[in-house]
Formats: sequence, structure tokens, C-alpha cells
Amino acid sequence: MPMHPGFSSNRFKPSRLPEVTGWYAGDRSQKTFNGPSALSQVDDLSSSGNNLSQVSSTNQPVLSAGSVYGLDSFLFDGINDFFNGQTPSSYGMLSSDYEVFFSIKNSSSTVQFLMASAITNFELHLEESSVTPTFGLRFIPIGAQHSDIGTVGQYTDGNPHIVGGRVESNIGIARADEIDTTDTETPGHSTNDSAVRFGARQTGTGPLSGNVLEIIICNDSLAVLQRSFLETYLNNRMGI
Repeated sequence: MPMHPGFSSNRFKPSRLPEVTGWYAGDRSQKTFNGPSALSQVDDLSSSGNNLSQVSSTNQPVLSAGSVYGLDSFLFDGINDFFNGQTPSSYGMLSSDYEVFFSIKNSSSTVQFLMASAITNFELHLEESSVTPTFGLRFIPIGAQHSDIGTVGQYTDGNPHIVGGRVESNIGIARADEIDTTDTETPGHSTNDSAVRFGARQTGTGPLSGNVLEIIICNDSLAVLQRSFLETYLNNRMGI
């Protein structure tokens, strides 16, 4: 996509946006290793101190060197890898509008959770071929309702994609590759403050299998220009 006038991927950082309360990047975050590549902690690049952790050696994602457009990324094994994040209140998402972005490279056809708090709260997952209609990405801010976008395999074709969702004016909206869904959910605000998990559902089901270059959490839905700057930054980083 064309760059916004005055934009430079070398100068812009997500932390320049005051709404960013969680920012994790495989090549940029300070990391604590368990062995040569397994990750026990990933430090938050925002000023919020919302670090990711995984103390169990059997559940630790690994750092995959140069795997996404020559950049290091977090690799999840599709079996039991995940990171423990912070509570929705720590991210500023509790009972509030918010927005999340994931830079991914994935080729698995299974249901995979990018993030999840308590069941059907703050959930975002890839792939679903066992329901009607099928979809490529589902955002579940709260409850049984959901916001879907894309088709099965659309975001798990082995190419890089930017996927996520937001709650704007209490409406849940899935978004992928700079396109909003028309399938929205109301209400979108959740009062459940169970800690957020990245890479699996809270039950351990739906493990993520693939690479994540970057995760960005915002404590409000972004303005159109802010979103454009952030997605341009992510696209340039992914080589899209």
C-alpha cells in the first residue's frame, strides 16, 4: 500500500500512540530465554510494563530467527505453546472500547486462538470450517455473539497478514488486511477481568500453530488516521 505522506517505517513506532498499552515484537522486544530459543518472558515495548510470560518449559513459544520478511518472530507449535499476558484492566480494555492487531504468518487449517481471556471474552481466533457459515477470522468480545470476516484459508495461506478486531462505541468489529467486516456484534464491552492468554484458549484448546511477528494492544479504538499509520507500519514490516 502507498505510504501516508511523511510516514517512515524507520521513524514511526507504535509506542508513539498513547493508546498503545501492549506492544510485543519478535525482533525488538527484550526477551528472556530458557535455552537457545525458548521464551520465558517477552517485555512490553510500550510504557505500560505489560510483559508476557511462560514459566512452563513445555509451553514456551520459541524465537524463530529471520522467519518473517527476514525478521525474528514468535513461533507457536500448535500443540500447547502460549504466553500469559495481563488482565484486561491492565491493558485498559475492561468495560471499554479497545483495539488489537496481530501480524501473522500461518498455514494451519485448524481453529487457532490468537488471544483469549475467559471463555467468550476478548477472544480472537483463526479458521472455522465446522460451522455454517464458515469464516477465516472470528472476534468474540463478549458472549455468544461474534464478528466474523473472510473465508476458510484466507488468512492461513502461508502469506503474511494483519488481523485483529476492535470494540468501537460498544460494537465489536473484526478486521483483516485493512478491511472491516460488516458482521458486527453488540454489545462489545466485557466486565470479565481474567488474564489474557496469547496463543490458545483458556481451556488450552485451539492452540496457535505458526509465526507472530508483532502484537499490539490499544486501550481505545483508534481514529482512522491512527489506524492507517499503524497498519502501514505493520504492512511495511511484514513486506506486504
